[in-house]
Amino acid sequence: MEVATNMESATFSGSGPHYFMEHEVIVVTVNYRVGPQGFLSTGDTVIPGNNGLKDQSLALKWVQENIAQFGGNPDKVTIFGQSAGAASVTYQILSPQSQGLFRGAIAQSGSALTPWAFQRHAKDIAYQLAAQFDPTFNKSRTSQELLEFLQSVPGEDISNMATTFHPAGVSEECIIEGFYYSPVIEVEHEGAFLTENQYTLLESGNFSKVPPYYRNMLRRINWKSCKQVVENYESNVQNLANEDLHITDTGNLSLAGEEIRRIYTDDQLAANLSNAVRFYSDTSFTRSIIRYAELQSKYTDVYFYQFSYFGNMTGKDYIELPGAGKVPHAGDWLYQWAQGNRSNVHIFPDDDVLTHERYMKLFTDFSKYLNPTPEESSLIQNLTWPKFSPEHFYYLDIDVDLSIKVNPKEESYSKWVEVYDKWGVKPF
Repeated sequence: MEVATNMESATFSGSGPHYFMEHEVIVVTVNYRVGPQGFLSTGDTVIPGNNGLKDQSLALKWVQENIAQFGGNPDKVTIFGQSAGAASVTYQILSPQSQGLFRGAIAQSGSALTPWAFQRHAKDIAYQLAAQFDPTFNKSRTSQELLEFLQSVPGEDISNMATTFHPAGVSEECIIEGFYYSPVIEVEHEGAFLTENQYTLLESGNFSKVPPYYRNMLRRINWKSCKQVVENYESNVQNLANEDLHITDTGNLSLAGEEIRRIYTDDQLAANLSNAVRFYSDTSFTRSIIRYAELQSKYTDVYFYQFSYFGNMTGKDYIELPGAGKVPHAGDWLYQWAQGNRSNVHIFPDDDVLTHERYMKLFTDFSKYLNPTPEESSLIQNLTWPKFSPEHFYYLDIDVDLSIKVNPKEESYSKWVEVYDKWGVKPF
């Protein structure tokens, strides 16, 4: 029996794998360390980092060694995850540690190229975290001294501090510039999870050749103070040019920032929050997901989709902005995971139920056959989901009806490519 391994550290409260099991798929969920315990790094071999990703890799090895005892087939393992779980899935594809541990992958709204899934200032953050407990602690101390000092601090205190600590010199816009405790590129050493740049690995084809499919996303605003957040961020146009562009000249940084703003508006982003949401969505998710798929499709089969359906299952606690899309981040989650430890899909409207049934079939057929539409099905409206390629960017749009479309987010994505081609400095 096929095995679907979920790379989330937690699911929604009370959610369960009932719907997957109804399709005769064994589900394994993975817990892994997060925060400082999972991703603190000193940039050397003392605290190399990526403990959370290494936990996932060990869990995949456990699946290989033990899943047959639960009726599963270790040769038919598909990994999947949402958001940070999606980034985790693609990091597992890139890491030599996890080669041969799975044969398929599904990334829902995230990738190893998304800016929030990589930390560029890990060493600074590690030392500043130690200084929260001892203000005299600075970079004159060795990494080994830092490790020993943090080992003397109760783990609960470190976890509590991490929830409120904002390191100096590191952007608080974590969704755009990287969460404080995120994956890093390690120095070469035994047991390293990742020692090469993600973009470079994808360009070179030096990764696990497993067929994935990727979910693009729409975005709908759900924070009350959005206007103030956008105004504060946009107060310096240079902020709009992501750090990954590697622009060092301040004049060029401003020019790039203005060019990025013009992708969305001739005014200020804060003047029309729909434009701001589109900017945040593209910067945080869309363009890096599309680019990841483009790069990997040169070496493996890739299927790409966008979940556009917005129904009662998604929930309604969102502020709707015309032009910004409706489906929130992780809005498809409730179409896959049973809530309250029961299969209660029947309480929702017919279109919700139909979308749920279609979504589960596409997911589980990919897990079984490495093809989400292995044969014609009236449930899937007899569609055949074409493979993605850079020359023909086909994708499946999941809405009230299923449809095959081309070039998602083209109105902004091609302009972002121009920005990177004009201003960016590799390696991205």
